[in-house]
Amino acid sequence: MTAQTVPNTAMAVTLDIGEGKVHYRNKKPVGHRLALAALATVYGQAGLAYSGPVFRTMTREGDKLRLDFDHAGSGS
Repeated sequence: MTAQTVPNTAMAVTLDIGEGKVHYRNKKPVGHRLALAALATVYGQAGLAYSGPVFRTMTREGDKLRLDFDHAGSGS
C-alpha cells in the first residue's frame, strides 16, 4: 500500500469485475470506482462509499485481538 501514501492517489479493486481475465472489456466500473475515490479524497465530497475496509490498527485484549478498519460502514 505504499503507493497510497502519495497524496491524491487511490486504488480500485477489480477482482469482482475482471471476467476471469487481466485485460477485460468492461472498463466503465473501474473508471466509476476511481471517480468516486477522486471525488471523496481530492474534492472532499462527503458520504461517498469509495473504498472497502482498510486495516487501521490491531490491539491485544487478553487472549484476543481487536482489528480496527477504516471504511467499514456500520461495522467496526
